[in-house]
Amino acid sequence: MMDRRIGIAMSGGVDSTACALLLRERYDIQGFF
Repeated sequence: MMDRRIGIAMSGGVDSTACALLLRERYDIQGFF
């Protein structure tokens, strides 16, 4: 949900959403954005 919004806000592409998901899992941060 939030991750999709983050991806769209970044570039509006699926790749950005995937990056946001990876970043969240990697750094384990949910409320960072």
